[in-house]
Amino acid sequence: MKVSVLMPTYNDSKYIGRAIESVLSQRGVDVELIIINDGSTDETEEVVHSYKDERIKYIKQENKGQLDALLNGSRLVSGDFVCLFHSDDLLTDEFVFKRNTTRILARNLDGVYSDYITMDEKCRETGILKVHRDFGEKALRKLIQYSGSNVIGDPFFTKKNVFFRCIVKNYIIWNQPYWFAVDGGKIHLLRLEYIDQPWYKYRVYEGNYARSDIGKFVAVNGVIRTITDLSKFYRVPLTSFRYIHRLPTSLIVRRSRSSYERYRAQVCAFTRKVFKGYGIDPDSNVYYQALLSFYEKESDVRLEIDNKLINETPLLLGKDVNVFYNMLLNDKLPGPYKLFLKTALKGSFEVVIDKDFEKEVGMILKFLNFSAPVLTR
Repeated sequence: MKVSVLMPTYNDSKYIGRAIESVLSQRGVDVELIIINDGSTDETEEVVHSYKDERIKYIKQENKGQLDALLNGSRLVSGDFVCLFHSDDLLTDEFVFKRNTTRILARNLDGVYSDYITMDEKCRETGILKVHRDFGEKALRKLIQYSGSNVIGDPFFTKKNVFFRCIVKNYIIWNQPYWFAVDGGKIHLLRLEYIDQPWYKYRVYEGNYARSDIGKFVAVNGVIRTITDLSKFYRVPLTSFRYIHRLPTSLIVRRSRSSYERYRAQVCAFTRKVFKGYGIDPDSNVYYQALLSFYEKESDVRLEIDNKLINETPLLLGKDVNVFYNMLLNDKLPGPYKLFLKTALKGSFEVVIDKDFEKEVGMILKFLNFSAPVLTR
């Protein structure tokens, strides 16, 4: 059995050596370590090249973000199992991969997950980061109760076919939890199982990417997308986030005016909760302002979109949040993205487009997290 390890890295020269050794020391299975250098400006590349091991595959790319790096690295995957492993973290021992693969095969699972051991900059263990143990419907309810924040964690360990069938699209391309997907008006779950022996050591320190402004922006973009999806299936009384009701079928937000208003109010409440949780000032950039305004304010604006505007626009996916963030800061957003943000500042809106470009407009709105009705002419 072979495990393919995807290790995206950016300016982690201080820690990546220990991470590489942690992977290459695994026993009982074959390993390939795919390192994707996302445009590091420190000595990361020199550290990687100091390891002369044929099991290492190395890619260097322009800085586009972790998800883009993962998509790039996925093209080299050849193992029977795939694992996401960050370049500043560690595995708990030499038999992690052997235990995980044995469990998956014995129980006919798609993958496994566990709690995380936290550690500091000097690799000293500092505690346990608990995940949600009961997988399935309970995990979905907990996910929306926690405002879209992944209650299982991002580092995955799954079969190869599951990785390419589900994780690439859900997690890597659209920046959402890897273990569920919405398709055909239904929620589909992977077959995952919690194991009670932690296998992943997660480093928590001041320099964590997740604590930076861009790290928070990337996280919020994915979290809000998860909220907009799950709010079509779950109704949460705005006076209490404890009582979550599963709707008998997917709530189609355009089914009626009243249902759409309830949907927008719920997403707005969760969005405010997300901003508060991440310590974000909604007025700090126009995207945050537009998100709140779109779901909070009602308007009767109908945007008639010129086909040429869409045809000439590069489509951004969830993996491109870093690119979007830089475009936003430098006022270089493509036409439709800028138009939708500007319009959303005034409230909700509808979009009218030719049938031939309905899919493209839908993808732009999905990226921006605007659940706006799209009408065709």
